[in-house]
Amino acid sequence: MTDASKITRNKAARQVILDNVLQLNLFAAETRDKPESYLQFKFRCKNLVKWENEFERIHSNKVSLVSTQEGAPELLIAEQKINNRFLQELSEIQARYHEMFELHEYEAQGAQQINVNLSKINLTCFNGDVRQFPTFFGIFDALINKNDSLVNTKKFHYLLSVLKGEPLALVKCTP
Repeated sequence: MTDASKITRNKAARQVILDNVLQLNLFAAETRDKPESYLQFKFRCKNLVKWENEFERIHSNKVSLVSTQEGAPELLIAEQKINNRFLQELSEIQARYHEMFELHEYEAQGAQQINVNLSKINLTCFNGDVRQFPTFFGIFDALINKNDSLVNTKKFHYLLSVLKGEPLALVKCTP
C-alpha cells in the first residue's frame, strides 16, 4: 500500500471518530436543559476513552506519513489543527459531563469519571546530523514551536526529549 493510500485511509478513519465526537458534543448541547436525556448522554460518553485512544493512534500514524511528504511543515500545521479541534471537542464534552452529573449530583454513587488524556506528540530525535536538521526543525517548529496552546516550559521539555548527543549537551548548558 502506498503512503498516499495510507494517508487517505487514516484521514477517513480519523474523520469518522471526529464526527462521532462532534455528534456527541452537539447532543450534549441540545440536551443541556433536558434531564430526561442525561442518562443517554452518560451512556454515550462511555465511548470517549476508546475514541480518544483510536484517534491518537491514527493521528500519530498520519503525522508520521505526512512528515515525509513534500511541504511537510505546512501539512503538519494542518494536522495539528485537526488534533487541536478534536481535543477541544473532548474538553467540551467533559465539561458538560461534569456539569450534568457532578455539579448537579445526577451521577450515582461510585460511578467512574471520564478521563481523557491529551495526546502525546511523537517527534523524531535529532542527533546533530546537519543533513537531518531542516526536516527536524520544520516538524518541531510546526508541531511545537508554533503551537500557541503550549507554554514555553512545555516546548522546552519537548525540545529536550527529542535531542540526543551533542545538541542535547549544548542545550543543557544554556542558562
